[in-house]
Amino acid sequence: MSTPAQPTIFSPATTQAQSNTQTNGLFSSGNSQQIPGYLSPFRIGPDRGALTSPYPDLASSTSDKVEFLAGFAKLFNSQAHSDVTLYLGPSKFKFHAHYAILSVRTSYFDKAKAGEWEEGKNNEFNLTEDRAHALCRMLEYIYKGDYATGSRSLDGSKDDPDLLKHARVFRLADYFDVKGLKELCARKFAKQAVWLWTSEQFIESIREVYSIPRSSGQCMRKEIYTVVQAHIEQLHEKEQFRELLNECAEFAADVVDMVLKKHAPKAQVVNNVGLFGK
Repeated sequence: MSTPAQPTIFSPATTQAQSNTQTNGLFSSGNSQQIPGYLSPFRIGPDRGALTSPYPDLASSTSDKVEFLAGFAKLFNSQAHSDVTLYLGPSKFKFHAHYAILSVRTSYFDKAKAGEWEEGKNNEFNLTEDRAHALCRMLEYIYKGDYATGSRSLDGSKDDPDLLKHARVFRLADYFDVKGLKELCARKFAKQAVWLWTSEQFIESIREVYSIPRSSGQCMRKEIYTVVQAHIEQLHEKEQFRELLNECAEFAADVVDMVLKKHAPKAQVVNNVGLFGK
C-alpha cells in the first residue's frame, strides 16, 4: 500500500531569491496579507515577502503534518472510531468506515443522510451490486489518496485483471462522485494500456467505461481513444472488438469518426461530433 505524499509547506526561512520569484497574487513581495487558511497558516510579512508563522512549532517541522495525514491511512478498514459499516460486493465483505473521512471525498453518504435513506439512519450501507475489489480500491483512495493495483483476496472471489481494475474503479468514482479519483484511474489505465491493448480485458474495459455518460467519462475515453487510434487495424481483426462495435453504438460512432479523420481528413463528417464533442 502506498504512503501518503508529504504535504507541501511554506518555510519561514524562505530566501530572498525565492521570495523575489513570488510576485503574483498571494505571494506578491512587499505586501503584508493573510494567506487563506486552506492554503497555509503562514503570513506574508513586509520584509520582502518573507513568510512568518503565528505557529512556530508547526513552522519548525513538517513531521507533525506527515504523521497527521498518515493517521487517516491507518484508519483504513479499522474498527477504531468507526461509525459506519459498509458491506461490499455480493458476499457482503464487511468494511469499517468513518463518516467524517468518507464525507471529505464523496457526497454520496451525505445525500443518504439528508434523503433519510434507511441506510443513512442506521449507518449500515449494503453496496452489494458492485465488485468488492473495486469498492475496496475506491475506499483505499478515499483514505490514502491512492489505491494499490496488486491482486488481493477479500471475499474468496478472483480479483479483476489489470486494466479492468482501473475501469471498474473509474465507474464507481463516477457513481459515488469521488473527487479526483477518475483522473487517477485514467492515468493508471493509460500506463498499462500501452502493452495490454492486445488483451480481452482492454475490450472489456471499453465496455465498462462506455457505460458512463460521455460528459462524465471524458478523461478515460481520451485514453481509450489514443490506444484505439494507434492500433485500430489490429483491434478490428479481433472478433470481440467487432462484437463491441455492434453492441455499443456510441463507441462505434466514435471509431467511425476516428477512421474518417485519419484516412479522409478533408471529408465532411455529419455534425462533426466525435469523442471530444467537436
